[in-house]
Amino acid sequence: MPSPEKLDNHQLKEYFLEHLNRIYGAKLDISAKLPSIADHADFIDLRDATIETLEDIQQQIENMLEIYRALNATYMPTSRSGSSGLLNDLYETIFRQKDDRIMRDLSILFYMQNMESLEVSSFKILMMIAKKMDNQNIIQLLKENIDLANDDRKLMTVINQRFLRD
Repeated sequence: MPSPEKLDNHQLKEYFLEHLNRIYGAKLDISAKLPSIADHADFIDLRDATIETLEDIQQQIENMLEIYRALNATYMPTSRSGSSGLLNDLYETIFRQKDDRIMRDLSILFYMQNMESLEVSSFKILMMIAKKMDNQNIIQLLKENIDLANDDRKLMTVINQRFLRD
């Protein structure tokens, strides 16, 4: 099996920006809907964690804007059906389970953890590309975003354990 051809810097940047656009757009969607999701959480720890996640997402968005500036680029809306699909599924589930607070909270936890896992994976792929592009500023900003997403994912895991224990 032949090995893949090496990408040039232009191709790396193009690929990087295409996927940064997807993540950035997803973050905008999530940050717009998280306050409503937090309002639907009955378990106080879940509500607080959702608000904390929103604050982290706002920092991630700022970091991504800094990445765009470093690349002399701007956000270009693109398809993000994967993350938007998860978010839409969560919304549908919240309203379908509006009268069952336990099931609603478990669903919020489930979808929040899935979204964070998707984000961690996406940022890690961007990190690999940034290393190939050899841009230390972008690498540092992505590391911060990975750390924030990992922390949020771990927080949701702890809350899930606490929720299921009570």
